[in-house]
This record gives sequence, C-alpha cells and structure tokens, in this order.
Amino acid sequence: MFFNVAFRWLDRASISDGNAGNWHLCSVSQVEGMKIVLRMLPVFFSSMIGYISLPLLLTLTIQQGVTMNTKLGAIHVPPASLFLIPVAFQLVILVLYDRLMVPFARKITGCPTGITHLQRAGVGFVANIIATVIGAVIKKKRKGVAEEYRLLDSGKPVPMHVMWLGLQFFAVGIVDISTFVGLLEFFNNEVSKGMKSLGTAIFWCNIGMSSFMGTVLVNVVNKATRNRGIGWLEGNNLNRNYLDRFYWLLAILGSVTFINYLYWARRYFSNLAILAVQPNKVAIEVQERLLVLHCYEPPPLRKFQLCLSEFYFVDTFSLSIHLLNRLTLTI
Repeated sequence: MFFNVAFRWLDRASISDGNAGNWHLCSVSQVEGMKIVLRMLPVFFSSMIGYISLPLLLTLTIQQGVTMNTKLGAIHVPPASLFLIPVAFQLVILVLYDRLMVPFARKITGCPTGITHLQRAGVGFVANIIATVIGAVIKKKRKGVAEEYRLLDSGKPVPMHVMWLGLQFFAVGIVDISTFVGLLEFFNNEVSKGMKSLGTAIFWCNIGMSSFMGTVLVNVVNKATRNRGIGWLEGNNLNRNYLDRFYWLLAILGSVTFINYLYWARRYFSNLAILAVQPNKVAIEVQERLLVLHCYEPPPLRKFQLCLSEFYFVDTFSLSIHLLNRLTLTI
C-alpha cells in the first residue's frame, strides 16, 4: 500500500491521543485504505452515470425485436437470442485484443496493458453512445416501415428483419470488452491486497446503481413528456411511442457524461503514478509518518529518497519496518 499525500487530514486518525480502542486509533493501513476509496469516488460516480444507458438499451432492443420479423429462412429467431451476437463477438475480439492490440499499444504508450484501465473504459463509453445512436436510427426506420404498411395499430410484426438489431449488439459487445473489463480491473488494481473483495464489490455496486438510475430516468422522462396523453415510453404499442427520441436523449446524456468522465479520469493518478510523479512529496510524507509513529530523527532527504525509490507495490507495515531498518543504518 502507498503513502498517499492526498487527504492528509485523515492522517490524524493514526496518531494516538492517549485513548485506546478502534474508535480512537486507526492503523496506517486503515487510513490509507480509506484514502484509496475516497480518491476513487469521482470515477465511481462519473462511470456510474455513463453506464446508465446500457441496461436500458438491452431491454428496449429486445422489446423492439418482438415486433419485427423473426424468421430466418425456416428458423424462428427469438429476439432474446440476439445476446449471442455480442458474446460471440467478444470471444473473437478479446483474443485479437490481447494478442495484437495490446502488444502494439504497449510499444507506443509503454503501458504494460497497452492502454490504462480508465482509457479502456472510455472506449466503451464511446461505443455506448454509438449503440444508442444506431438504436435511434433503426427505431425510426422500423416505425417508418410500420407506417408504410399501415401496421401502427394492427399488432402484426413489422416486415423488417430482427437482424437489423444486431448492429446495436455489436456495439454492445465493444462496451462489454472495454468498459466492463476496464472498470473491473481498475477498481481491483487500485485497492490494496487486503481490499480486493471490496474493489469487486465497488464495481458491482457501480453496475447495480446504474441500473437503478436507469429506472429513475425512465420514470422521469415519462412524467416530463406526458402532455395530456402517454409518455415517450408508456403504453404497449411500440409503434406509437417515441422510443427513438428516448434513444437520442440517451445519446446526448451519454455524450455529456463521457465528457464528465474524461475530466475525472484525466485528473486521477494511480497509486504508482503518484509515487513516480511526486517522489519528493511522498518521501517527505513517509518521513513525517515515521517521525510521528516511531520517533526517529530525520535523515537527509536524498538518502531517504534512495530508500523509498526501491518500492512501489508493497504493504504499508512492511514498508515501514524496512525503511526503519534502512534509516537506522543511515543515521
């Protein structure tokens, strides 16, 4: 775990005031763990809002498929089976990504994973916007076909094949292999070894909260667009509602939230980057911690930095003990 120079006011929790017990004194590991969670909150909320449109897109696309031509020759294609398209697409793309794209990007960026986890998630958010735009265009085309054949109120399938919806699912496949994987790896890699389960829990909380916010968004849109009639998504007749407008709303919302996500993602520094970019501040921070906790005289900062520069991902307690041993030799 790193000594984080952010949220320094939390360091007071690890300084004894003479009272014993967990409510009076926290370990350094606990304080640093809290800092990690607080630093991830802007990314958590911005990515949660950006993920809202995906569960809505999947649900509404299946509902569209029910009203379309589902025959493929002599085979009936259930609309729910369209989920096989992104799954098969992911199996191919993941192999190409790991074997071709990552080595190529690694040579350019120098990053072990090719691109960072937040950059990978950002690619998925862009694909999510594209998927909603495709959904709006296909919905408009399907409604136009229904008007042309006078099937708006007939309840019969529209003579437009359900495989048109496969275009959306290709984009959804890109979202799954980028945003889903990127956020999962981000939350798991940023937390310490003792908090891996918490990192996974934060990720699934992100996904769950985005689905809940999607339900809230649908209710708000229906209430706001209910002008002496039904809202955009109300009613059982997809030929009469305004699903295409809702898709465009999701595309606009996705674009705004993507800009918000970019802002916080660019400002976020991983634990390794903090140590690499601010070595002086980190060295002073660790030195001050050791003086408070262990009452050692400060060595010259240059010698202390030589000790600190050997460590990146290490446990806080182990780092403290090892540095104390090195400090004993330098004093």
